[in-house]
Amino acid sequence: MNYYFLSLHLAGAIITGVLIIRAFAALIKDQILRYKPLAFQIAFAGAFQLITGSLLIFADRHAMSLASACSRIGMYLGLVIFAEIFLYRRMRNEGTYSFPTRAVFSSLSGSLVIVILALFTHYQ
Repeated sequence: MNYYFLSLHLAGAIITGVLIIRAFAALIKDQILRYKPLAFQIAFAGAFQLITGSLLIFADRHAMSLASACSRIGMYLGLVIFAEIFLYRRMRNEGTYSFPTRAVFSSLSGSLVIVILALFTHYQ
């Protein structure tokens, strides 16, 4: 079971990394039409990473420490928020498209609630 969660999590990490690289490439090349779809995709990929990471916490027989789990979650969340901030700032400065604030915030905050609940139930 742990193998499947780890495989999903690693695949999600690769996809998230590719999406972040594509976002910065779009920002450098001023590909305005790609900003909004990339903002959605990065937010949902980040949520997927947070959820599969919390599943890994439960599936791992050799439980990692709370500090290790929080630092890994913080790393994923930090990378996603970093990319989203750049997309948000560019979209705000361009003024042509609105940033999908509700979709990004709800997917990331909802998955963060799931992670916090998982951490509290696993490390009590």
